[in-house]
Amino acid sequence: MNIKEKASTLREGMIVPLLIEDIAFGGDGVGRYQNQAVFVPYTAPGDEASVRIKDVKKRHAHGIIHEITQPSPLRIAPRCSYFTRCGGCDYQQLSYPDQLAIKKT
Repeated sequence: MNIKEKASTLREGMIVPLLIEDIAFGGDGVGRYQNQAVFVPYTAPGDEASVRIKDVKKRHAHGIIHEITQPSPLRIAPRCSYFTRCGGCDYQQLSYPDQLAIKKT
């Protein structure tokens, strides 16, 4: 292992603070914990959250929202009451203009 390939300190079940910086294709928010990308569904850029780590890979991890500690100004209430349960929509936590801006990039 070279110097740039430090072993991750993330472990399944950990709860870590995370600032969501971007949205990945498919709608997961992306934040970094100790330089490792963490993908978190149903988050918005600018959200500050406590995230429970569900899966750790060599270069990234997946987590779920434990608590939104500071919601993003981009965050809105989803229009669909099934949003987090059915999986048919990816960006309902964002306003429609913000959804379009993300889809254009």
